[in-house]
Amino acid sequence: MIATVRRLGASLRFSIRTLLLIVVFCTICFAIVARLTRDARELWHCESDLRSMGAYYVGFNDVNNKPDWVSFVGPVKSAQIAKYQSFRQIDFAGAHMTDDSVRNIASIKHIETIHLTNCDITDKQIGLLAKIGCVEMLRLNGSPVTDDAIPAIASIAGLKSVDLSGTLVTDEGVAMLRERSPGILVHR
Repeated sequence: MIATVRRLGASLRFSIRTLLLIVVFCTICFAIVARLTRDARELWHCESDLRSMGAYYVGFNDVNNKPDWVSFVGPVKSAQIAKYQSFRQIDFAGAHMTDDSVRNIASIKHIETIHLTNCDITDKQIGLLAKIGCVEMLRLNGSPVTDDAIPAIASIAGLKSVDLSGTLVTDEGVAMLRERSPGILVHR
């Protein structure tokens, strides 16, 4: 009888220990699921917001879940894009550009690379874009910009590289850009 009571006591202690482990495990799992669900909702909200502005692709930074790369097929429809403050890349390849769209993206503080490849961006719009906080690389290849855009390009803060291949910028325009901003790498 005493042996049976001891086995029952040992069994009961094991069961309580097991129960505590199960409760702790379930609590940890619940916390992980709640965190992942909150992150997923934030990403979905951010992507929906950018899509409402005209984006067709939104890529996120794996480290901080911030929008990293955004592609548009048309103009940016809202000045609210400035609330994102920074992007690694914004792509407008082949898009129709409006003055309002350029003003909207010029309100962003930092963009590593802006792709305006084969866009109908004008020299005047490049002047509007020059008000942006900082751009490291500007890709204008295939766009109809001319030598008249060179002063605005030279005034873009932080610009390290510009691609002018396939534009209407002449050799004289490239020389003027190199003279005004010798640190900018010009692709021709």
